Amino acid sequence: MRVLVDTNIFLNIAREEKEFLDGSEELLKKVTRGKIEGLASCVVLMEIKWALYEKGELAKADKAVSLIEELVRIVSVDKEIANEAIDIKIRKKLELLDSIHVATAIVQDAILVTRDDEIRKKCEDMATIRTPEEILEEKE
Repeated sequence: MRVLVDTNIFLNIAREEKEFLDGSEELLKKVTRGKIEGLASCVVLMEIKWALYEKGELAKADKAVSLIEELVRIVSVDKEIANEAIDIKIRKKLELLDSIHVATAIVQDAILVTRDDEIRKKCEDMATIRTPEEILEEKE
C-alpha cells in the first residue's frame, strides 16, 4: 500500500494533538517498518515549517522537517503534478497547496492520508482519501 501523507498528519505529532496523536503515530510507525510505503509532497516541508513558525516554534519546525525527510520519500512538484494541481484547483475550487497534495497522490497512485474534510468532500471522486485510522483498519 502506498500513501501520500498530508501535512496535518505530521502536525498531529509535532503539536502532540491528543485527539489525533495515536492514529497518526501508528501510521508513521508502519511506514517506518516498511509495512506501508510513505510519500509526502515537497509542499509538506514548507507547510510544516510555516505552521510551526507561526506558533513561535521554529526549533520544532526544523526537527519536524528532518524527521519527515527520514520517514517518507519526498515527491517534488514536476510538470505533470503542476498541471494536474492547477486543473484540480480550478475544477474543485480547492486551495492551491491542497490541490498539489491531491495531484501528487493521483500521479503517484497513492492514497491521500489526511484529516482535511474539505479535501475529502471535494476530491474523493478523483482520489482515494483516508484518515490514518481508516488506513490502519484496512491493514488489519
